[in-house]
Amino acid sequence: MRYKALIRVVISVALFLAAAAGELTAQDRLFRIGVRFAPKYSWAKITTPDYTNEGGCFGFTFGFVSDYVISDNWFVKTGFDFGNSSFKYSYNTDFAVEDDGETTQSYYGNLLCDYTIKCFEIPVAVKYVRKVDKKLSLCALTGLVLGFNYSSKANYSFDYYDDKGLFHSLNRNNNDIRDNVAGAKLSYIIAGGVEYPVYKNVSAFCMLSLNSGVTSILKGVNPVNHKQLNKIYPFSIELSVGFFI
Repeated sequence: MRYKALIRVVISVALFLAAAAGELTAQDRLFRIGVRFAPKYSWAKITTPDYTNEGGCFGFTFGFVSDYVISDNWFVKTGFDFGNSSFKYSYNTDFAVEDDGETTQSYYGNLLCDYTIKCFEIPVAVKYVRKVDKKLSLCALTGLVLGFNYSSKANYSFDYYDDKGLFHSLNRNNNDIRDNVAGAKLSYIIAGGVEYPVYKNVSAFCMLSLNSGVTSILKGVNPVNHKQLNKIYPFSIELSVGFFI
């Protein structure tokens, strides 16, 4: 429930800033505010020994963006986003399995981990905008994104052979893994795109961005050898569409 309350507060603040931005934009263009929605493909760079990267997944990000004017062509971009990142990896390990509902036995096999991590993100970037004709503008930006984890779920699939040589696949879905995920993460963003005015002070934009993880999204140690720290860095490619006022 506290996450829903946070979202309501964020949206209320954004609507207030939007009204203020409309007034300021009409007068002296100090800043502008907008909304965006971005389908994304996310994956992870895994440097932890014994882990096998099993690819990424599609997800999305949505939120509010704002540009603060530095000069005619330069802006400071910030805002707040809600989004999810997904990635998969596997490793060989012992796993406890209930044989008959009463007794538990440990089997050696391959464990596939499918993680979905939801974050509240605050980007801070420098943005350059250049007009190429009377309406169309090209833009590029680079900066950092600070994210805070508020929900983390995992689906596990364990493949193994029992004592009789029979193959089994055990699935455990929707597991809460917040204790295994870093509370905050830092990433680097680079992006480019276009802007086009559609009505008075309203401009539409479309941007393609690459988000590269700087800090590991998982904490703790490698469960295979219990020595190396987990080192899994989230990456994503996003296609943002939205508008400014």
